[in-house]
Amino acid sequence: MIKLYGSFLWLDCDPVKEVLSQKNLEYTYLDISESLHNLKPFLKIRDESDVFLKIKEQGRIGLPCIDFDGKIYVGEDIDKFLKNIK
Repeated sequence: MIKLYGSFLWLDCDPVKEVLSQKNLEYTYLDISESLHNLKPFLKIRDESDVFLKIKEQGRIGLPCIDFDGKIYVGEDIDKFLKNIK
């Protein structure tokens, strides 16, 4: 299952949603700005995943973020994920 963490405040999230939809991939969009219910699991991933180390050092948040069956994709890794997923 694909979970996409994002926010209506980040313009980078819409193109990712668009590609997932164009590829007819089922996904759940979790807007972290919408509720604490969506924010908490994102923060847990961000705190525990090494892929966020550089992002946090740069003072960035790390959105959009894809969780694909426990594998986390952010930044340039999202582009690679979207290109390779069928």
